[in-house]
Amino acid sequence: MTTFVNDLTTRQWDLYDYLKKQEDYKHLRDIMLETGLYGDDYDNHSSSGSRALRKDIRALKKSGIIQTTILSTSKGIKLATKEEYAAYSKRKWDAIGRVI
Repeated sequence: MTTFVNDLTTRQWDLYDYLKKQEDYKHLRDIMLETGLYGDDYDNHSSSGSRALRKDIRALKKSGIIQTTILSTSKGIKLATKEEYAAYSKRKWDAIGRVI
């Protein structure tokens, strides 16, 4: 039996809690402004806060603890609803079918 190790930091858990409360897509700048977790340099895409936020999003996507899909599109970032996940997984399976 495999158990999952908590591989997330406190800041990553705080980001996950924030994303769970959101119904709409959020851009990185909005997340930085609203959470206060990533410093004050909201407008610089290459700031240390922006890099840390992108790293935390990757950690959430990779985590074995988080059992949800995080959608990243040009609209922003959000946790997928059941309907969004169904559409997402269908697109992925269709893409696999085209390759085979």
